[in-house]
Amino acid sequence: MIDELITALSKKAGMSTEEIADTIWLALQIQESQSESVSPDFSLVEEDIGANKNKTTSSDSKPQTPDSNETRKNRDSQSQKAKIYPQSQQQTESLDLSFKTPNAPSLRQPLTLARALKPLMRRIPAGTNFVVDEAATIEHIANTKLWLPVLRPTLEPWLDLELVVDESISMQIWRQTIRDLEKLLKNYGIFRDVRVWGMTANDGEKVQVRRGIGAAAKNKFPRSSKELIDGSGRRLILVVSDCVSSYWRDGTVTEALEIWANSVPTAIIQMLPKWLWKRTALGRASEVRLRGLTPGVSNQNLIAQEVSLWEELEEKKGVKVPIFTLEEDKATTWAQMLSGKSSVSTLGFVFKLDAPVKENRLFNLDYSQLSAEERVQAFRVTASPMARKLAGLLAAVPITLPVVRLIRGALLPESLQVNVAEVFLGGLLKPLSEIKVETNPDDVVYGFVDGVRELLIDSMPSEWVLQVVDKVSEYVAERVGLSLEDFAAVLRREKEVEDSGVVEEVGYFATVTAQVLRRLGGEYVEVVEELEYTQLRKLLIAQNWKEADKETARLILQVSGQEERGWLTKEDMQKFPSTDLKIIDELWFKHSNGKFGFSVQKQIWLMLGGQIGYNDHDVYNKFGENVGWYVKDKNEWLLWREHTFSLNAPQGHLPRYLPSRAQRIRPYLFYRKDLKDRSKNIIPQEIISLTENYYTQSSGVGFVDRLAKQVINFSQKNIVRYGLKLAFSQNPNQEYFISGGNQIIKSWQREKNTWQIRQEITLEDTFDTWFTSVAISPDGQLIAACKDYQVKIWRLDQINPLHTLNKTILSNFFDFEGFDSVTFSPDGKILAANNNQDIKLWDVETGKEIIKLSGHSDKVTCIAFNPKNGKILASCSYDKTIKVWNIVDKRCLGTLSGHLGAVYTLGFSPDGETLASGGNDNTIKLWNLNPEGILETLQHSEAITCLVFTPDGKTLVSGSNDGKIVDWKIYEKESQPFPQEHHRGVTSIAISPDGKTLISGGRDQTIKIWRR
Repeated sequence: MIDELITALSKKAGMSTEEIADTIWLALQIQESQSESVSPDFSLVEEDIGANKNKTTSSDSKPQTPDSNETRKNRDSQSQKAKIYPQSQQQTESLDLSFKTPNAPSLRQPLTLARALKPLMRRIPAGTNFVVDEAATIEHIANTKLWLPVLRPTLEPWLDLELVVDESISMQIWRQTIRDLEKLLKNYGIFRDVRVWGMTANDGEKVQVRRGIGAAAKNKFPRSSKELIDGSGRRLILVVSDCVSSYWRDGTVTEALEIWANSVPTAIIQMLPKWLWKRTALGRASEVRLRGLTPGVSNQNLIAQEVSLWEELEEKKGVKVPIFTLEEDKATTWAQMLSGKSSVSTLGFVFKLDAPVKENRLFNLDYSQLSAEERVQAFRVTASPMARKLAGLLAAVPITLPVVRLIRGALLPESLQVNVAEVFLGGLLKPLSEIKVETNPDDVVYGFVDGVRELLIDSMPSEWVLQVVDKVSEYVAERVGLSLEDFAAVLRREKEVEDSGVVEEVGYFATVTAQVLRRLGGEYVEVVEELEYTQLRKLLIAQNWKEADKETARLILQVSGQEERGWLTKEDMQKFPSTDLKIIDELWFKHSNGKFGFSVQKQIWLMLGGQIGYNDHDVYNKFGENVGWYVKDKNEWLLWREHTFSLNAPQGHLPRYLPSRAQRIRPYLFYRKDLKDRSKNIIPQEIISLTENYYTQSSGVGFVDRLAKQVINFSQKNIVRYGLKLAFSQNPNQEYFISGGNQIIKSWQREKNTWQIRQEITLEDTFDTWFTSVAISPDGQLIAACKDYQVKIWRLDQINPLHTLNKTILSNFFDFEGFDSVTFSPDGKILAANNNQDIKLWDVETGKEIIKLSGHSDKVTCIAFNPKNGKILASCSYDKTIKVWNIVDKRCLGTLSGHLGAVYTLGFSPDGETLASGGNDNTIKLWNLNPEGILETLQHSEAITCLVFTPDGKTLVSGSNDGKIVDWKIYEKESQPFPQEHHRGVTSIAISPDGKTLISGGRDQTIKIWRR
């Protein structure tokens, strides 16, 4: 192409080679100049599209055919179903999708707001980039006859913007608004560059910033607030906040504001309406009017005027900061002031640098003593007309932020962000779940305070109420992947929902709708009767578990059609409608945080050996014992009134009441396949507790415990030595475990639903009576244990030891405590044990010492082989470190430092990629060995004494010195304590090869056997 162009210019235009080169160069310069006038990232927002939709036609528009309709129908039915409580989505839909889930923008009039910032859209010479000035070049050539271009600097936006977003919990509801604001500021070419920062501050620490906001920025490294300062005079800092978090109220943020305000123009975008400002941290600042004489002047050079008569303003002892809301007139005034229009003054506050810290409650609002009528009246007095309309419309539907945006877009297009703030902070609403920093704000469901919804509904015209219900019905139906007809059928229970994931959400919509329609009366009362789960939800939210249990029984009788008879049969349980069962179960499960529900009970029943289609009397008794209904010692079942109607009850304790005629009908519910699998939510259940009198009568533990209370250092070095030590055979064909205690090792074998002793090995008349560690070889054929200054190896079911491995005399002289840890290599050929500060390895077949590893500065407490690489060994010590060794090269591969106290225990994950360690600093650390570093730190209540990974590597189980055992779901970053504790510290944990049985031992000389 370029060769043809050069040939044409040469032959037809008669241009020389030099003229052709100059022409091409000039064309490139002109092209660059033109491209700079449009941002490559520029994209139309909704208003732009709406304004032009009548001027353009889509080439994608095609006539609908039966085939295309069918294709769209199939695609809709297969699309991912979202919840009414919207989950975070990242949709990358192509243009040919049949519909897009409605999500109205939070900023209703972005073009209006962009126009308000027009005074900031100045263009100044770039100074570094140049383009050809065509007119000047032509004139220059004409005057001088020299073909040289005249260059001029390109023009670029005046300011860079640093958008600093307050990431406190109270700002969560504005996340979408901030995202929309970010898009506006980036896409409209107002600023040269826009960078977004999240602002946080821990208790008593300085404010820090990090790039980005939300979950994406969670792991970003925090930086100093000084990093935002720029000396070029072309930077602007906008802080987006509601000014209510603790670091605003205690003045911590003032230091950061001072740093920014002294150097660059700084302003606050306040998310709340002005009538609420005095109830935030702004109530301790002085309200002023600010104006500037020159463009882009820093805050401290602004002129303050119109100070309150009640306050004395000392400008040198305060920080002047303009404040505006996302309203056109407020933003316009501030932008004009910043651009140097001296006749314009904008609202601002002066923050006092030495203001005393006051412990005041959030907003200084106290609605707790107000009745529903008083709350509504107080709201109507202070709120704007638009906010009052919005509150009335929201009273007709379940409330989430996407629903709020939907109603604003469809019914109140003139509403603003501050109107939403008025409703959410007007004392009418409450979140129905806990809100944390990492919570997705679109997932949070809000409800009205008792009595408020009814009062608002009564004040609204019925046609408005029905219009809102219709709009949100369409939204909900689309979110759960149903047509409106199917959705209505599900609400009326005429159609079952196959996807249990939407059952509870549909039920929630039904309960709110029933409550609203009941207020309308007349023909709508009949519809209400079909949506009658409102009362159960209300009781569960209020945690009125006793009345909720009664209501559940009433609903089951009603749905089963047995209200008149008053009791249920196993046939009723088998035929109970699936949708109703799922709704009831989801309600119990959700509002008890996973503790109660029929599905929870079913999972415990299965865990204890229950089988589908077989009603085992012994299993049901064991089930009753685990969920707290049956007292085994008395062989008594509790009466209904004797049950524990609180969250302190055991998991699965409720719902309890199923009226029947002396029949156990509950297992017939457990046979149902439509109850959701809750195996991930069920904590391990204790099925057996083995307490040996011989262990309990020992004086050794009592002496150690008494001494530990007096000598702290002694306690720290012995909390893991004295107590039962356990090991589980990893050979799936030989299911047994061993326990080591005072002078005796016992081998335990499973027999039906219990465990019996199959062998005992007793060693008496030695200085130290306690076995401090036990191990089983990978093939299950060898047993090893250490006690005082000896390690012994036995063959399974033999009493005489195969080898006795002794400490050296010199080692004994420096070590008064003997061996503490013994373990087999993955192939079972090597046995390793600690030897004071060193580690010794023996050949299992010959009993000869083959390796000695040295490097720790204090006694080694635990050792472990990498299960996937028998050459790698890890050790931990009282010296607060972990060392990783290559036993072939006899060298240390690295030292892991991070614990603040002695490290007591460690263990590899099954894939050998992660190493877990726990110690006296009450933490567990997960280490990535390649590359080296801490993956996670888990906090315990007391010192970690033992830990083990489950065979799938997804869970870590740990025991601590306070007797607690905790399940750590590593990938979900969740933890769950076991329901029962040891009376004294846990000293050992082991797990079966299939991961279903876990055993724990402690200084209370009790072995607890758990079923996972």
